[in-house]
Amino acid sequence: MNFPSPYARVLPHQIHLGKPPETQRTVEAEQRNRVVGSLLGLAVGDALGASV
Repeated sequence: MNFPSPYARVLPHQIHLGKPPETQRTVEAEQRNRVVGSLLGLAVGDALGASV
C-alpha cells in the first residue's frame, strides 16, 4: 500500500486501497479449502472415536 504524505491534502475517497495479490482468492478456492478442512476434521474425529 502506498499512503499519501501526512502533509498532502487528500480526501479519504481519493486514497486507493487494495488487497495484496497473495490474499486475493477466488470463491471456488475458498470453498474448496473449507470442504477439504471439513473432511479432514471429520476423518480426525472418526479416528478419535467422536460420535456425531
